[in-house]
Amino acid sequence: MPVAVQVQFHSPQPPGSVQRTLLAHTAAQEGGFTLMHRLSGAGVVVRTLKAPETEQPLFGTVQQAAFSVAFVPSKRDVTPFHPIIRGQLAVAEDGGTMLTAELAHHPDARTWAPLYGFGAAVLASGSVLRFQDQPSLLIGGVALALLFAVFPTLQARMRFGGACETAAQRLADLLQLERRP
Repeated sequence: MPVAVQVQFHSPQPPGSVQRTLLAHTAAQEGGFTLMHRLSGAGVVVRTLKAPETEQPLFGTVQQAAFSVAFVPSKRDVTPFHPIIRGQLAVAEDGGTMLTAELAHHPDARTWAPLYGFGAAVLASGSVLRFQDQPSLLIGGVALALLFAVFPTLQARMRFGGACETAAQRLADLLQLERRP
């Protein structure tokens, strides 16, 4: 599974002001985040975040010094890689706000990586057992098994990483924050 991404932002505004701005852009979501099944443009059923019908760009919960939000996915954006942003607001040394957030996938989101790993193990074992006397087929089968095992996990990490970067930039733009390294 993709690893959660940690980000930090700074704002010259006090925490109360950043919290009010966040609250103004967030549709309330009681009971946490849930997943739903949706048909993608390619005809594949995908699990994605279930979002309320709203004009707000975010949905979730915003409390005094903490929040848990996600961007409302568009109807065309059907992917299981929408990050949930959980963060805290704190007073910075200059009197502004330090926002620390973790962007993570939904805990129930799963990839097919274990199934692909099993398939890769079967393919590699079969290649080794069957093609010991034919080195080119043996190497080809083992290489294909390696790709079969690695590609889905690599693709999931890359797509989730891209989704996290986009979400962090959108959050910074929405709340007028400066991203810190």
